[in-house]
Amino acid sequence: MKTILGEILLTINGEKLEYTPIFLQNKSKIFNVDERFVIEIDKEKILGKPCIIECTLVSKNQAKGGMASGQDLVMVSFDSEGYRLNIGTREDVENTDYCYLDNGIRIIIEENCDADKIVFGVAWMSMQNREIYSVETGLAADPSYFHIV
Repeated sequence: MKTILGEILLTINGEKLEYTPIFLQNKSKIFNVDERFVIEIDKEKILGKPCIIECTLVSKNQAKGGMASGQDLVMVSFDSEGYRLNIGTREDVENTDYCYLDNGIRIIIEENCDADKIVFGVAWMSMQNREIYSVETGLAADPSYFHIV
C-alpha cells in the first residue's frame, strides 16, 4: 500500500505478504487525518509456528521512525516532508515480543501464540500546525480506536 511517505511493506519470516488494507473513517471527535487503514493478518498464517512479522515503511526519502508508544501499544512515528505517519499495533498479545525498527515494527511470535489475528494500524496527515495535530495520527493508528466513527 502506498502512503504519502512511501510504501507499507508487510513480511512474515522475510517473505513479502500481499494484503488488502481495510480503510477506516479518517475523521472523528478525537482525530482528523488524511488517511487511515488497518492491516489484518489472520491466525492461519501464524498459528502453531514461530514467526517474525515486520510492518515497515519503505520511504522514498529514507525517513526514520521514532517510538511513540502508549499503554498496551507499540507505535512508530515518522515526520517528513510536512507529514506525520504512524504505524501501530497492540502489545497485549500473549507469547509475542515486539521490537522497534528504524522503519517500522517487528513482532516475534512464539509457537504457542493463540491470537485470532495480528493487526497494524496506519494513519497519516499534513502537519501544518505541529502543536495542535501531533497526537491525532497516533490516535488514528491505535488499534484501540478502530471502532470509533
